[in-house]
Amino acid sequence: MKKIAISVFLLFSSISEAVLPPLYSTVEEYQRLLKDRELVEKLDAGQAILSIERVEGGFIILTPKYSLTVDIVAEPQNQPGPAHFHLHFHDPLPR
Repeated sequence: MKKIAISVFLLFSSISEAVLPPLYSTVEEYQRLLKDRELVEKLDAGQAILSIERVEGGFIILTPKYSLTVDIVAEPQNQPGPAHFHLHFHDPLPR
């Protein structure tokens, strides 16, 4: 019985350590967004980013001329660990 209790404790402690806290997950999402080449391809290089708003399921990026929606698409995982995702950029809409 003691072995089962220890095994369960170790299992849950390893799972909880493998999942990133929300702050780190959000930071990684913003970093991936800003480093993604498609961001530059979708927006005119002469446009300054006025704001990046985190909304449910992704981001809304505002420039003086455009609004760009970016979805965060979760990818399936077989084991615990940091979430795997990719970004889906919609076409920019005039503001």
